[in-house]
Amino acid sequence: MKLSICDDNQKVLSHVKKVIKKVYGNVMEVTEYLNPADLEAACYENEENVPDILIMDICFQMKDKRGIEVSGELQRKYPSLKVIFLTGNIEFVSDIFEIKPSSLVLKPINNDKLIEAVSRVMTELKSSRAIQVSFEKKGHTFLVNPSEVIYIESYQHYIHIHCVNGVEKIRMKMSDCVKRLSKEEYIIIHQSFCVNPRYVVTIKDDNVILSNETRLPVSRRKMKMVKEALFRYWNKNS
Repeated sequence: MKLSICDDNQKVLSHVKKVIKKVYGNVMEVTEYLNPADLEAACYENEENVPDILIMDICFQMKDKRGIEVSGELQRKYPSLKVIFLTGNIEFVSDIFEIKPSSLVLKPINNDKLIEAVSRVMTELKSSRAIQVSFEKKGHTFLVNPSEVIYIESYQHYIHIHCVNGVEKIRMKMSDCVKRLSKEEYIIIHQSFCVNPRYVVTIKDDNVILSNETRLPVSRRKMKMVKEALFRYWNKNS
C-alpha cells in the first residue's frame, strides 16, 4: 500500500513517516513532499505515483491554490484516493468537507490518533478492494473494482474498460461486462459506450462530460433516458 505525506515542515514529514514506518514497516511504501505542486506533478506524470492514502497539511498555501484544493483535484481524478488532513488551525476545518476527507488529525500530532486514522482508512480500502471482479485475458486474470471503472467502450468485438488507473482490453460483449460489474449503476449512453455516473460531471449538447474531461456521445434515442438516469443518480447521491 502507498502513502504520501505533504507538509511544508520537514520535521513534521520526518515524524509522520517515522511513526507510520514503525507500525507498518515494509507493508507501507511512504513518500514525502514539501510542496503540493511536486505531489501533483508526480501523480500526473505517472499514475503509479498516486498514493492509496494522502496525508495533507490543511493550511498548505501555494501561489494559486491551497493544499485542500490540490487534494480535491487529485481525489476527483483518482476517486479511490483517501485523504487524511493535518491541521493546527481549527478555522479551516469546515473547508475540508467539500472533498470528503477520510479523517482529520490535529497538530501537535498525537501518534496514537495518527495511527488510528491510518488504520481506519486502510480498513476502508481493503473492504472496497474485496468487491473486485475478476476477468480472464490471454491466460491471466486481472481484477477490476466496479467503483473505479469510469466508462466502458465497445470497439471491433473488444471492450475497453477505462479505469481510474488504466485501461484493460478484453474480448467480451458490453452487456456481459456490465452484468459482471453490476455493483455500480452503469448507464448505457450509446451502442458503443457505457458510463459510470459517479464520474459524469455534466451532460451538454449530445455528450456527457466526465471528471477526466473525456467527452462521450449520447445517442439521440437514448438522450431522455440518460438524462433521467443521471438526475436520479445525482439526487440520490447529493
